[in-house]
Amino acid sequence: MTPYHLHSIIYHVFVALSAAEGDRFSDYDYLSRFWAPLTLANEDPATGSTHAVAAPFWAARLGKRAMTTRQCSARGGEAAVLVDHDAGLVRVSARAAIVMSGLLHLPA
Repeated sequence: MTPYHLHSIIYHVFVALSAAEGDRFSDYDYLSRFWAPLTLANEDPATGSTHAVAAPFWAARLGKRAMTTRQCSARGGEAAVLVDHDAGLVRVSARAAIVMSGLLHLPA
């Protein structure tokens, strides 16, 4: 199957797992990677939305509300996540760079 055909079939792939004790990533509560072949960028190096999706699962599994996570792409990225069940949301905190800004004007 050619890469073009793979792009046509696979929209995105997200993987989240925990590090083994004693592993170089064992300081993190969970690790992740995110690929989006249809964007032609292939792998997103640090994806806050995937941390927000994975956090409730890991919070329940680990019995924790506040966690530290790492995306293990070549560039990598770390985030702190807090699952707030009462508010029904996940807070994601991380270092970021503004790559675009602007205003969105909606019709009245």
